[in-house]
Amino acid sequence: MKTVRRSIWRWKTGEGSDTRRSTTLDKNLFYYAIRLDNGRILRIAREGDNIFALTQNMMMTVVGVFVLLFFFCILMANYFTKNLVAPIEQMAENLSEPGTKAAYKELVPFMNKIRQQHEDILKSSQVRQEFTANVSHEFKDAAHGNLRLCGTHRTRNGRGQRSGSPRRSTRMHRDF
Repeated sequence: MKTVRRSIWRWKTGEGSDTRRSTTLDKNLFYYAIRLDNGRILRIAREGDNIFALTQNMMMTVVGVFVLLFFFCILMANYFTKNLVAPIEQMAENLSEPGTKAAYKELVPFMNKIRQQHEDILKSSQVRQEFTANVSHEFKDAAHGNLRLCGTHRTRNGRGQRSGSPRRSTRMHRDF
């Protein structure tokens, strides 16, 4: 066991101290002695950890506090995010209603732009539906006209013979 001793004894004051380093225990030993009035000597000894041992002992505490702080920060971030986003979600649900106000004043331009786009989408949807209905109606009118022509074409001519292509007219009747 390697020890380093620094011993100080002051005869005039009647006190002394010593420090010893134990590499086996990885500790510092502190000694203090004082001469009492009756001539006896009172000695006190105390073990002390060095800085590396203190750091090692505190490491579990520091890691535990870090983990607790980490989870606390996650919970707080989740809580604040929900509180921040909740008015925006409520505004988004009621966006089509004209009286809906923006949750935050910074969102007013965004809300106006979204409302305008929503109105444009509805208008274009209505135009598309009207166009589809008109085209479908016009196409059906022309198709039915052709079917009528094919139907009269299939009838017998004045001499009692069939005219036209029976295969083509039958296919047109089947398709429409």
